[in-house]
Amino acid sequence: MTLFSINEQVSIRQLGQDYLAYSAQTNQTIVLESLAYRLLKLLAEPLNIDDLLTIVKNEAEFAGMEVDDKTVYLETVLRELSARGFIVKVLTGSDY
Repeated sequence: MTLFSINEQVSIRQLGQDYLAYSAQTNQTIVLESLAYRLLKLLAEPLNIDDLLTIVKNEAEFAGMEVDDKTVYLETVLRELSARGFIVKVLTGSDY
């Protein structure tokens, strides 16, 4: 099972109403939307995609979305954060 975790080289700061995240690995700074910010905070402890999807399903701002849309949205956010060095995949014993 693959777990996701925040890259330890990431720092997050609040600037006014926005949150900025900086990845020392890729030297990128991005403005985080609310779900991406929450995901990075949650990923201080490794979580799998099912746990993350459960959290997204319960978010009020996504109440009107279908489950499939939430899944696609979550996968997109995870893929983008991973590609930019903000989160990492943590392999467990079953992944080897």
